[in-house]
Amino acid sequence: KIVCWVPMSLHFGWLVAAASLSWNSFLSQSKVEDGVRLTVAIATSYAAWALLGFVSVSRSDPLPSLTASWALWAVSKGHSVLKGVVDDLALAALNNSAALAALLSLLTAACVAVAPAVL
Repeated sequence: KIVCWVPMSLHFGWLVAAASLSWNSFLSQSKVEDGVRLTVAIATSYAAWALLGFVSVSRSDPLPSLTASWALWAVSKGHSVLKGVVDDLALAALNNSAALAALLSLLTAACVAVAPAVL
């Protein structure tokens, strides 16, 4: 069972993270205003946490949330290439929201992992 469960959970988590990144990439190439793109980018960080957190809780499986934490932490550290191209305040907001969503994902995974032992 674990041979199938672990890769499927991790892969699902990465697919959700990649889909949100692809959506943000699409918006960055469109003619949408900067404020809208920033808002959507921040919202997708929290949406990834919420979706993968819901899956983790409903399936009693911490791996989707752990994957979200990993991916969102990487997103929070990967914007150095945008320095000078994007407003510093907007970049900080994006990095901070991704880092907070990563922490929330990690806490969700920890709660899901501990809950069966407590209940």
